Amino acid sequence: MTEGKAGALDRVLPLPRQVTLFVAWPCNLRCRVCALYGVADYVPEYMERSSPQYMSWEIFQRVMDPLAGGTASPAVTFIGGEPTLHPRLAEMVRYVKRRSDAHVDMCTNGTQIPRIGEALVEAGIDEVHVSIDGASAAVNDPGRGLRSFDRALEGLRQLIALRDRRAPGLKVKINCTVSGENYADLVATAELADAEGVDEIFFSLPIFVTETEGLDACRIVEPLGFDFRSWRGFRIEPTISSVDVARLEQQLTTLMARRGKVPTFVTPIGYEPRELRAYFGERWPELLHQRSCPVQSFRTSVLPNGDVTSCTPFPDLVVGSLASHTLEEVWRSPKYDRFRELVDARLLPVCHRCCELFGEEEGC
Repeated sequence: MTEGKAGALDRVLPLPRQVTLFVAWPCNLRCRVCALYGVADYVPEYMERSSPQYMSWEIFQRVMDPLAGGTASPAVTFIGGEPTLHPRLAEMVRYVKRRSDAHVDMCTNGTQIPRIGEALVEAGIDEVHVSIDGASAAVNDPGRGLRSFDRALEGLRQLIALRDRRAPGLKVKINCTVSGENYADLVATAELADAEGVDEIFFSLPIFVTETEGLDACRIVEPLGFDFRSWRGFRIEPTISSVDVARLEQQLTTLMARRGKVPTFVTPIGYEPRELRAYFGERWPELLHQRSCPVQSFRTSVLPNGDVTSCTPFPDLVVGSLASHTLEEVWRSPKYDRFRELVDARLLPVCHRCCELFGEEEGC
């Protein structure tokens, strides 16, 4: 990305190397840290406006065909909602793999894997991240739902069995989001990952946004034409208020020092446990290593109705629509460029705990 004569971003921007597809809004779980369904008193209006609930094949092709023809080694991520609820998900994976050398991954709650896992592996999926938030049902289920642990573990084990028997290149990983329910159980969860034989485990401190941060961000993006409301889905204070940061530091210190079978990562990546004590407090923005968004020049996200959003965590920061424009037109549009300029100059107040700030680089 370069600067033009008037300071505008260079409009000859290559097509994105990474794309995240929200292929389905519905989900069969109601996890407390989820920005879509976790806040009981928040209704995400943009989801109601963004019908249909599932991405059509036409919109899917309008994303993938330009990438398959114009981007070397793209990375494609399927998310939702719960992506495994899309009736043509395996067909989508197969379409991508047959037309490009793309790396294809998926984030899932794992509960539907017994139904669709074999089809996904046959289609050629490269990587599956299964969300498990504890080493037992007693820890996991209060934040994710009754029997969610047992069902996710069943799905995880099926994927591992398929990997071992038929797909040695498949990577099966665990995502664990830290909350007030599980912050004292992180080491035990890493031991579970060792016992099950996954390829990696990620412990992620949760994205959350305060009222002040959200309202300040609204004022900043309003002149660009954004009706920004999705930040309210990250008002998860009740879920994180019970975190004892001293005990969390102990868990993180042990995680980073342990030599288990499975590679273990803590995000934000690149911070010491003592620094991460500040993550849940007002001082965190002062400690950030990253001062601008690192992904705007190579990553984009698409909603089920074809809306293109500049930020995966905030789906209503819509910069264009594939229902009326090509991917190239939206990617290089003035509105997208203005947003890039904005977050290249400074992060929005809602960006300080965004997972895309940590350990991200082009092609990673």
